[in-house]
Amino acid sequence: MGSREDRAITVSIVIITKDTRELLKNCLGSIAKDTSLTALGIETVIIDNASTDGTDSMVREEYPDTVYIRNDVNTGFAAAVNRATRTARGTYILLLNSDTLLIEGEAVKMTGIADSIDNLGILGPQLVYEDLSLQRSVAQIPGLAGEL
Repeated sequence: MGSREDRAITVSIVIITKDTRELLKNCLGSIAKDTSLTALGIETVIIDNASTDGTDSMVREEYPDTVYIRNDVNTGFAAAVNRATRTARGTYILLLNSDTLLIEGEAVKMTGIADSIDNLGILGPQLVYEDLSLQRSVAQIPGLAGEL
Protein backbone atom coordinates (compact mmCIF):
# COMPACT_ATOMS: atom_id res chain seq x y z
CA MET A 1 0.00 0.00 0.00
CA GLY A 2 1.31 3.47 -0.88
CA SER A 3 1.95 6.27 1.53
CA ARG A 4 -0.71 8.76 2.49
CA GLU A 5 0.70 11.23 -0.04
CA ASP A 6 0.40 8.71 -2.91
CA ARG A 7 -3.36 8.21 -2.70
CA ALA A 8 -5.84 10.41 -4.57
CA ILE A 9 -8.27 11.85 -2.04
CA THR A 10 -11.70 13.12 -3.06
CA VAL A 11 -13.24 13.50 0.41
CA SER A 12 -11.53 14.37 3.67
CA ILE A 13 -13.79 13.46 6.57
CA VAL A 14 -12.98 15.82 9.44
CA ILE A 15 -14.05 15.06 13.00
CA ILE A 16 -13.29 17.18 16.07
CA THR A 17 -13.49 15.35 19.38
CA LYS A 18 -13.09 15.97 23.09
CA ASP A 19 -13.84 13.07 25.45
CA THR A 20 -16.37 11.40 23.14
CA ARG A 21 -14.55 8.07 22.72
CA GLU A 22 -17.61 5.82 22.36
CA LEU A 23 -19.48 8.25 20.09
CA LEU A 24 -16.37 8.63 17.94
CA LYS A 25 -15.93 4.85 17.79
CA ASN A 26 -19.49 4.49 16.46
CA CYS A 27 -18.94 7.32 13.98
CA LEU A 28 -15.73 5.76 12.66
CA GLY A 29 -17.49 2.41 12.46
CA SER A 30 -20.21 3.91 10.28
CA ILE A 31 -17.56 5.38 7.99
CA ALA A 32 -15.78 2.02 7.74
CA LYS A 33 -19.07 0.25 6.92
CA ASP A 34 -19.88 2.62 4.04
CA THR A 35 -18.22 0.66 1.25
CA SER A 36 -19.34 3.22 -1.33
CA LEU A 37 -16.74 5.63 0.08
CA THR A 38 -13.86 3.36 -0.96
CA ALA A 39 -14.25 4.19 -4.64
CA LEU A 40 -14.06 7.92 -3.90
CA GLY A 41 -10.74 7.92 -2.14
CA ILE A 42 -11.24 9.18 1.38
CA GLU A 43 -9.18 10.07 4.39
CA THR A 44 -10.40 10.65 7.91
CA VAL A 45 -8.77 13.45 9.89
CA ILE A 46 -9.44 13.60 13.62
CA ILE A 47 -8.42 16.50 15.80
CA ASP A 48 -8.57 15.51 19.45
CA ASN A 49 -8.88 18.49 21.78
CA ALA A 50 -6.98 16.91 24.70
CA SER A 51 -9.30 14.01 25.49
CA THR A 52 -8.66 12.06 28.68
CA ASP A 53 -11.05 9.16 28.01
CA GLY A 54 -8.81 6.85 25.97
CA THR A 55 -9.77 8.29 22.60
CA ASP A 56 -6.16 8.26 21.43
CA SER A 57 -5.57 4.56 22.07
CA MET A 58 -8.93 3.58 20.55
CA VAL A 59 -8.22 5.47 17.32
CA ARG A 60 -4.61 4.26 17.03
CA GLU A 61 -5.54 0.61 17.71
CA GLU A 62 -8.83 0.30 15.82
CA TYR A 63 -8.42 2.86 13.02
CA PRO A 64 -4.67 3.09 12.32
CA ASP A 65 -5.16 4.57 8.83
CA THR A 66 -6.87 7.61 10.34
CA VAL A 67 -4.94 10.87 10.45
CA TYR A 68 -5.02 11.50 14.19
CA ILE A 69 -3.77 14.74 15.70
CA ARG A 70 -3.97 15.22 19.45
CA ASN A 71 -3.81 18.72 20.87
CA ASP A 72 -2.17 19.08 24.28
CA VAL A 73 -4.86 21.59 25.25
CA ASN A 74 -8.43 22.17 24.12
CA THR A 75 -8.02 24.76 21.39
CA GLY A 76 -11.77 25.00 20.78
CA PHE A 77 -13.87 23.81 17.88
CA ALA A 78 -13.04 26.50 15.31
CA ALA A 79 -9.27 26.31 15.80
CA ALA A 80 -9.43 22.51 15.58
CA VAL A 81 -11.44 22.68 12.34
CA ASN A 82 -8.90 25.12 10.90
CA ARG A 83 -6.05 22.77 11.81
CA ALA A 84 -7.87 19.81 10.27
CA THR A 85 -8.62 21.61 7.01
CA ARG A 86 -4.95 22.60 6.70
CA THR A 87 -4.06 18.91 7.06
CA ALA A 88 -6.82 17.56 4.81
CA ARG A 89 -5.99 16.73 1.19
CA GLY A 90 -9.44 16.06 -0.23
CA THR A 91 -11.23 18.03 -2.90
CA TYR A 92 -14.15 18.15 -0.48
CA ILE A 93 -14.29 18.39 3.32
CA LEU A 94 -17.05 16.46 5.09
CA LEU A 95 -17.24 17.93 8.59
CA LEU A 96 -18.85 15.54 11.07
CA ASN A 97 -19.58 15.74 14.76
CA SER A 98 -18.42 12.67 16.65
CA ASP A 99 -22.03 11.66 17.33
CA THR A 100 -22.76 11.34 13.60
CA LEU A 101 -23.60 8.01 11.99
CA LEU A 102 -23.34 7.94 8.20
CA ILE A 103 -26.10 6.38 6.16
CA GLU A 104 -24.45 4.20 3.54
CA GLY A 105 -24.20 5.90 0.17
CA GLU A 106 -25.32 9.36 1.29
CA ALA A 107 -21.84 10.92 1.36
CA VAL A 108 -21.23 9.66 -2.17
CA LYS A 109 -24.55 11.21 -3.27
CA MET A 110 -23.47 14.52 -1.75
CA THR A 111 -20.20 14.36 -3.68
CA GLY A 112 -22.14 13.81 -6.90
CA ILE A 113 -24.33 16.82 -6.15
CA ALA A 114 -21.29 18.95 -5.34
CA ASP A 115 -19.62 17.89 -8.60
CA SER A 116 -22.70 18.97 -10.57
CA ILE A 117 -22.93 22.53 -9.21
CA ASP A 118 -20.38 25.11 -10.33
CA ASN A 119 -18.98 27.41 -7.65
CA LEU A 120 -20.67 25.55 -4.81
CA GLY A 121 -19.46 26.84 -1.45
CA ILE A 122 -21.23 24.61 1.04
CA LEU A 123 -23.59 21.65 1.00
CA GLY A 124 -25.37 20.10 3.95
CA PRO A 125 -27.37 16.89 4.31
CA GLN A 126 -30.81 16.42 5.82
CA LEU A 127 -30.25 15.39 9.43
CA VAL A 128 -32.17 12.39 10.69
CA TYR A 129 -32.43 10.52 13.95
CA GLU A 130 -31.36 6.87 14.19
CA ASP A 131 -34.91 5.81 13.29
CA LEU A 132 -34.56 7.99 10.14
CA SER A 133 -37.19 10.51 11.27
CA LEU A 134 -36.31 14.07 10.30
CA GLN A 135 -34.21 16.15 12.65
CA ARG A 136 -34.13 19.93 12.55
CA SER A 137 -30.70 21.37 11.95
CA VAL A 138 -31.67 24.80 13.30
CA ALA A 139 -34.16 26.05 15.81
CA GLN A 140 -37.39 27.51 14.49
CA ILE A 141 -37.13 31.25 14.15
CA PRO A 142 -39.91 32.89 16.15
CA GLY A 143 -42.35 34.94 14.18
CA LEU A 144 -46.00 35.73 13.60
CA ALA A 145 -46.47 32.93 11.06
CA GLY A 146 -45.21 30.36 13.55
CA GLU A 147 -47.65 31.58 16.18
CA LEU A 148 -50.78 31.29 14.04
